[in-house]
Amino acid sequence: SVLTEAAPAVAGAVETKIVAVAGANVLSESAGIKADVASWCKFLSAVVATLEKPQEVKDAEAAARGEGGDANAEAEAAENEAGYAAAYNALRNAARVDVDPCADVADPKTNLASKLALVSAQAPGVFSAAIATNCPPEVQQALAAYCAAAQVAIQ
Repeated sequence: SVLTEAAPAVAGAVETKIVAVAGANVLSESAGIKADVASWCKFLSAVVATLEKPQEVKDAEAAARGEGGDANAEAEAAENEAGYAAAYNALRNAARVDVDPCADVADPKTNLASKLALVSAQAPGVFSAAIATNCPPEVQQALAAYCAAAQVAIQ
C-alpha cells in the first residue's frame, strides 16, 4: 500500500514520530488491516524500519530526492535574484517554531510496543505467530527491544 512504501522515506525527528504514532494507531485500530495479516506485518515492518533508520541516512536520502537541503542558501539565492527588500529578509530569519502534534507520546517505540501488546491480547497467538513468520529478523529483534523497554509482551 502507499503507506507501507512511503513510511521509510520520512525524514525528520518530528515527522518520524508522527509516522510511528499514526502507524501504531492504524495497526492497532484498523479492522481492515488487522484482517489481512500479511499486509499488517508488511506495514509493521515499514513502521519499524522508519524508527530504526538513522537520522543521517534519512537526511541523505531526503537530499538525494531534492528535499531539505540548505533552505537558507536557497532563500538567499532567490532574494538576490528577485531583489527582495530587507523587510522580507527579516521575516525569513524569524524563528521557526516546531510543533510536536504527538507531544503526549514520549517514546514512539514503546508506544508501538504497548499498542501491539493490546492488539495481541485481543487475539492471543495470532499476531505473535504472524510476526514470527512474516517479519524479517531485524524487525523481530527491534520489536523485542521495544517490548522490553515498555515492559509488555506480544502474545
